[in-house]
Amino acid sequence: ASPASSPISAVWQVLCDRGQWQDLPPAVSHDLEAEYRAALDGSATPSAPRATLASVPMNGFRYELDVAAMTQRNLKTGKVRELRRFESGMWECLLDGCWWPYDAAAARKLEEQHQNRVVDFLESGGTSSKIFTAEVPTGGVAYRVRLGPSAACQVNPDTGTERPVRRLGGMLWEYQERAGWQAFEPTTALLLERQHLHPDGDGPVRSENGQHAVD
Repeated sequence: ASPASSPISAVWQVLCDRGQWQDLPPAVSHDLEAEYRAALDGSATPSAPRATLASVPMNGFRYELDVAAMTQRNLKTGKVRELRRFESGMWECLLDGCWWPYDAAAARKLEEQHQNRVVDFLESGGTSSKIFTAEVPTGGVAYRVRLGPSAACQVNPDTGTERPVRRLGGMLWEYQERAGWQAFEPTTALLLERQHLHPDGDGPVRSENGQHAVD
């Protein structure tokens, strides 16, 4: 049987005066994510205005949050701030033949650089080969993780040892071989995801952040 489906984890943030992104309260982030997904799949209704949350109380003020425009507007002062959706992923490093997850703080750093790389790649029209780097302190060592167009790796600054790094989002399809679980490439994974509502018999297994129904 296929494992139960779960939504991709996402955090909504607002751009503050000092140029730093601040997380919105979890309840507000949850409601924004619901509006975002409704707008994507066309299920928004008159009772749930298209991609907009009106009169949301935060920090003593009330705001209008527009997912379509990606803005937050203070209903009293009229101040408009930029919103962004930060999609969290699970990051792992290959150590001695096994994939080990980074802790939440390290994964957050890697995810931010991953998002920056995606934006850079798209803005370049798919031609950028820029490598983004994040410093990830682990076990007293400040490892550097390089994220490039073809691969990602963790580098030990003292020894120069490189280890593969991978990102697991909310949608990953894999098949089992003697050597372990192997991932389908993204195009095939998307086709399989579309057929996920009608699983039938043996075959590929949908992984939720690296967990399998047979684990």
